[in-house]
Amino acid sequence: MSESGTLDGLRYTAEAMAPLILDLALARRVEMVEAASAVDRVELLQTIKPGSGAAAERIAGGYAAHRGAESPLTQAVAIGLDGATTQGDFDRMESFYRERDQPVRAEVCPLADAAFVEQFGKRGYRVTEFTNVMARTFSPNSVSEQALPPGDCRKD
Repeated sequence: MSESGTLDGLRYTAEAMAPLILDLALARRVEMVEAASAVDRVELLQTIKPGSGAAAERIAGGYAAHRGAESPLTQAVAIGLDGATTQGDFDRMESFYRERDQPVRAEVCPLADAAFVEQFGKRGYRVTEFTNVMARTFSPNSVSEQALPPGDCRKD
């Protein structure tokens, strides 16, 4: 394997492709970014459309979010990543959605508390899809500035 190369005009180096440590701490960081975004979208909808029923509630370290009956963003995220959970945590998540006449939908990380994940099966829920998150490390020299598309985000 070479020390560096290019792909689609991007320059990669051995340093730039260093492996990530995929652990609970990283999973929590990634999931909490999505959870924060979900809460932000709920707050925005509450502001621009009062009476929409948009709501978010902190449950078991993550959030249950409701943005409307037809919204794909009406789901629980980052739940069960802050340690041990209880049946009461699961009850709260179910209640959050039942109060809004919605089915329980949750994106659950494989590293979530096993007791929480077990509750899905015990209560008759099933997996409907899997989502993969791709990640890589970046270093100051990992991508050449010329290869970045116009409008791409970058740290100055």
